[in-house]
Amino acid sequence: MAGLLDDKPFINQLYVEMNDLLPFIQAENIVYQPVVVAGNIITAIGPAYAQFAIEVARALGYECPDQAYTSVIEDPNDESLYEFHLDQEDLAEFKRVFSKFLQD
Repeated sequence: MAGLLDDKPFINQLYVEMNDLLPFIQAENIVYQPVVVAGNIITAIGPAYAQFAIEVARALGYECPDQAYTSVIEDPNDESLYEFHLDQEDLAEFKRVFSKFLQD
């Protein structure tokens, strides 16, 4: 991997179990929020497209109000809304298919 997210807080939309099993993901740096800004790196989950666009505009020097676009994001402070989990059957299938990429 390129290392762009090494030692930086970020969000992705993988299942928690995948984040824990894939060795190239620094799961300890995941922040369960819709958008995470870490210096010049901006990450977001898919449904946070409006907030992501606002943060990119701000990073480029534009003044942009928080609600410049309509949002589908619920409470951005409720981490449980942004943690996605696999059930046991799907987790077993993931482990089977991606076994050569997983950490022990």
